[in-house]
Amino acid sequence: MLQQKIIQLDSRRLAMRGFLGDLRYPTLRLSLSVCPELMAEERLHAVNCCLTDALHLPKKMELTEDDRIESLLEALLYWVHEVQIAAHWPIFEKGRFTADDHQEGVFDLAIPVVKYGHGYALKIVEWCSSVFTIIFSSQSLAPLLGQLQPLIATLRALAPNGSNSGRFLKAAFDLQIPFTAISMDIYQFGFGHRTRWLSSSFTDETSWLGTTLAQNKFLSTHLLREAGIPVPLNRLANDLNAALSITHELGYPVVVKPTDRDQGIGVSVGLTSQDEVKKAYNMAKKHSENILVEKHVEGRDYRLVVFRGELIWAIERVPAGVIGDGVKSVRELVDTVNSDPRRGNGAHLSLKSLTLDAEALSLLAKQGLDANSVPENGEFVKLRQIANISAGGMPVEVFQRVHPDNRLLAIRAAALLCLDLAGIDILMPDISRSWLETGAAICEVNAQPQLGSITSSHLYPEILKKYISGNGRIPVVVILGADPKLRLCTTVESELRAVGWRVGVFDESGASIAGRAITASPVDLYFDIRALCCDRSVEAMVLNITDDRLLLSGLPLQRFDLLLIAGTHIVSFLENKNKSAKELLDDIVSAVLPMCDGEIMSLSDTGVSSLPAAQNMIPEQCIAEVIRALHEARERHDNPY
Repeated sequence: MLQQKIIQLDSRRLAMRGFLGDLRYPTLRLSLSVCPELMAEERLHAVNCCLTDALHLPKKMELTEDDRIESLLEALLYWVHEVQIAAHWPIFEKGRFTADDHQEGVFDLAIPVVKYGHGYALKIVEWCSSVFTIIFSSQSLAPLLGQLQPLIATLRALAPNGSNSGRFLKAAFDLQIPFTAISMDIYQFGFGHRTRWLSSSFTDETSWLGTTLAQNKFLSTHLLREAGIPVPLNRLANDLNAALSITHELGYPVVVKPTDRDQGIGVSVGLTSQDEVKKAYNMAKKHSENILVEKHVEGRDYRLVVFRGELIWAIERVPAGVIGDGVKSVRELVDTVNSDPRRGNGAHLSLKSLTLDAEALSLLAKQGLDANSVPENGEFVKLRQIANISAGGMPVEVFQRVHPDNRLLAIRAAALLCLDLAGIDILMPDISRSWLETGAAICEVNAQPQLGSITSSHLYPEILKKYISGNGRIPVVVILGADPKLRLCTTVESELRAVGWRVGVFDESGASIAGRAITASPVDLYFDIRALCCDRSVEAMVLNITDDRLLLSGLPLQRFDLLLIAGTHIVSFLENKNKSAKELLDDIVSAVLPMCDGEIMSLSDTGVSSLPAAQNMIPEQCIAEVIRALHEARERHDNPY
């Protein structure tokens, strides 16, 4: 006997690569039916409790009591989104559902997805739907829950690496800056002449030569030293004997580290014996063939962030450790610190867990302690030599305390390596006193700094505002159903070019810029318009749409400024052969209307039933109003904040 399902997915699915409706992502469109006879409010609460525990969330979803079926669908979309978040997909809004006009109990869903994520999103929907069905039918959920972590691991293949990309995308989402994926780790922000690219904290201005130098700690310190910037003495060690010889030459204590790894990987500091150097060398060798032995510099560890020749932030990185309370042991204090939900071992977590490993136990021994010792109240117990956040360190804001000489030192170091965005790591006694007075050493210039969120979350929108012109958008008008005899598209383009704008146009012949074709036949609505969005010379776009293909592909831009309903000259390329041109226009207007955040205009007697109150006008008046509206849109995009 077949199991009756509370949620039944049907075969109607559409992987939409562009944007359509009010969602700001590409979407998976699918249809499902709900069996109202199986609805039970307590079962929906059971679903929420079960999935809250399975995903280790701090609180359950709050259910609405207005409509049981709507509550069910809202819950389904909520849990699909939570699985996406668990997989680190940079999706910042839930999907939408609408009732099918022709079938009772049937609903259409739009699920936001990342690039190449449509098939994976379907797996999430199927898994969540199965959870609902099993709980509503009172069966064992254990086998299905066993699939959750493997599913999340698979989904993570489509998530950006590290934490910077996701935080930049969230900042762009909040600032209404359009973005789209170029690849898993490269994103386009804005479009047209305001296009910018980011990959983590690499920008399209970041020097490849500077990055190459910065990633080689030996070469970068050599360059900085020649420019009069204080750096530690160091030597390259080709083998262990060379490392020991260099240690003897420099004198204890020393640092051993790979020359080409970041985030403290393979780094050992404060080494005071031959045995420690041997162990450190062998450990570093696991991460790189290129090993550096460096004179250890005592001091507090500071990270100064420079962007475009300006110091924009500074933190002190306090090494991983615990503070005694006179009651708990070191082991218990570590457990207490690790209970902070910000700590863990995932790449996207703000802080890393503390561990009582060999390094920590060795440091405890040097402090006369072990894991079971009870430190005195207020006593700081150090568990790591290096202060990197990736090694469990804690960032503390010191931006307002940076001495002007230290500020200039960081700016000079970034400039010497031709880096527009850099993290400068400085060891010195006190950031509020000049390095000329106290001494200092720049131990690393990071060309791809992890900015973090504990003290630095404000940097992501701040950098975007400095990096992207306006809000990243250019004026765009969408013209629907225009009679070719009116030449609306051509006239609007001519008027804009007459005042010096470089205009991209899409019409039935393809895409053109400044009057010259840039795409060849056959016309592809999505990719031809995408070509305009990618072109960094385009200052405005006129999109003349005369068929219904966008209902299948969506548009390659999330929002536009002006919608002009110019007539009912619409041809169907889809399965709409029985619909009149007016009905086709109605469908298209309904789909794109939420994407228009500016004015809506209409030529007289278009008769579109889905259109709200719009300004009706004759063609001559229409041209002037379109030009005015686009100039106003340009002003809004120039000064959005």
